[in-house]
Amino acid sequence: MRAILGLTFFLLTTIAGAQQMGEVVSTLEVDGEFHSQGNIGGVAVDRLGFVYTSNFYDAVWRISPNGKVKQLTEALYGSSGNTIDAQGNLFQANFLGNNIMKIDRLGNVEPFLEEGLNGPVGMVFDKKGNLYVTNCNGNYISKITPKKEVTTLASGSLFACPNGITTDANDNLYIVNFNDNNIIKIENQGEPSILTSLPGIGGNAHIAHYNSNFYVTKIKDNNLYKVSSSGESMLYAGSGKTTIEDGPALEASLARPNGIAIDQRNGTIYANNLDGEWNGGKPAKLAIRKIKIRTVSDLVSELLYAGKTEDAKKAFWDYVKNPFNKAEDVGPSMGALGWQFMRERRIGDAIVAFSLMSEKYPDRWRAWYYLGDVYKIIGQNEQAVNYLKKALELDPDNALVLGKLKEIEG
Repeated sequence: MRAILGLTFFLLTTIAGAQQMGEVVSTLEVDGEFHSQGNIGGVAVDRLGFVYTSNFYDAVWRISPNGKVKQLTEALYGSSGNTIDAQGNLFQANFLGNNIMKIDRLGNVEPFLEEGLNGPVGMVFDKKGNLYVTNCNGNYISKITPKKEVTTLASGSLFACPNGITTDANDNLYIVNFNDNNIIKIENQGEPSILTSLPGIGGNAHIAHYNSNFYVTKIKDNNLYKVSSSGESMLYAGSGKTTIEDGPALEASLARPNGIAIDQRNGTIYANNLDGEWNGGKPAKLAIRKIKIRTVSDLVSELLYAGKTEDAKKAFWDYVKNPFNKAEDVGPSMGALGWQFMRERRIGDAIVAFSLMSEKYPDRWRAWYYLGDVYKIIGQNEQAVNYLKKALELDPDNALVLGKLKEIEG
């Protein structure tokens, strides 16, 4: 009973945190339609913002940033998960065909791998160009090298129809099972272990990574969870109803969310939903739902623009001291916010952003360098030198810092 009460308390407190950030679910407006037979496949997004979605049947589509829909092919056989390589090519798994197709940016379709798989679903590339594939029917993870050498990376009782897969910044693998609630981690291609188990009546669907956190779709529960790198989880979106209703994340409804991908440029989540019958034998449409992930820099930015400097500082520290966010690296986003303010000549707000960054990460030279650069720009050279020397203590041979100090001395 204590464990159940603890879980309830944790969910209530983290749900409140999700509401405070103010994420909103909306439906992607498109010029076209995605047909289905009551099935739903994966989602991918490339570096240009094109979104790809499949229907776990015969087709995959590409949606341009302005909403134009183009069907790339309708000759697939159980079009399940998909992913994009470094060159912008789409790789589409065929669950029923036990193969993978490659579709280039011109729409040319060709077989990529036709053997060695057993119910392929999720796929992800690492930084070296190796492709990892979940095999739901075989309960194993395949590794495919750039030379198309296929090996089994991991298998065993921890896998229960492994479905979605992603990597973190260090190329560790994270896999979600469709037949249970576990998230499996494979660190440095070693032995698999359970990172955490999510609440819910059904298994997991797919998983995506952004800014130290993971986002997992729960197709049978009609919701989406956020998971930290250390395994804490919280309900992130979805009221539990099987409908297409937009609105605040915890009030909006997600209809059988399956595939999920995140635009790494701007933190926009795209999730495939079924708009119509589910396993009813009737055709249905697909709907792409999207959520802009709100970061602490978004919250700080809004408060500073409103002139609420002390509130902005408090919101920052409340966020980073929350145990759920302890592993999140907020440095880059706060740095970007500071320079956004500098471009707008909001010097005071820029100093607040860079100061918060330096206080959170006092062992990083870049935060002190940013402060030194700002004070140099506004002509306060003594203050600038003090900050630049702090940066130099952390990185004595840093050419940027040395160059800035030389400019001031000159």
